[in-house]
Amino acid sequence: MHVDKVYNIVRTLSLEKGFNSFPDVKYIEDLKDVAFYAARTILLRKEEFDNSSDDDKKVVLAHELGHHFESDIKTMNPSFRDLGSEVIADWFVAHIGLKEELKRYRSSGDKPYGDRFNEITDQHQDIDKFAKDIGIWHMQRIGGF
Repeated sequence: MHVDKVYNIVRTLSLEKGFNSFPDVKYIEDLKDVAFYAARTILLRKEEFDNSSDDDKKVVLAHELGHHFESDIKTMNPSFRDLGSEVIADWFVAHIGLKEELKRYRSSGDKPYGDRFNEITDQHQDIDKFAKDIGIWHMQRIGGF
């Protein structure tokens, strides 16, 4: 997929939710993951991204946009101030209407997130409850519980 087309998807996802700043998008071949956000730029591993389903592409791009908008999200949702960047980015994916796609994406791969993540994701609109439950879930996950 040409980088301009990817950028247009990013721009559309941003505008639909009232955000009017857009990160740059670049393909990088030697990334460990399919995508990474740094210095106002979404970096994508071209071959893996291009071979992903359309739903997975949207989830990946929306997740990276969540990183881009993290400080805005924390300002709008003070209960998110202590949450890790990854869970805030996933909340953003659910928030913009890609909840089911996110749940499918996180249920696949080497380390599936599991049913508890899906249950918490279902409550993404109750921000305080989501923040509390996802914070606990995330600490248990990285702690190996």
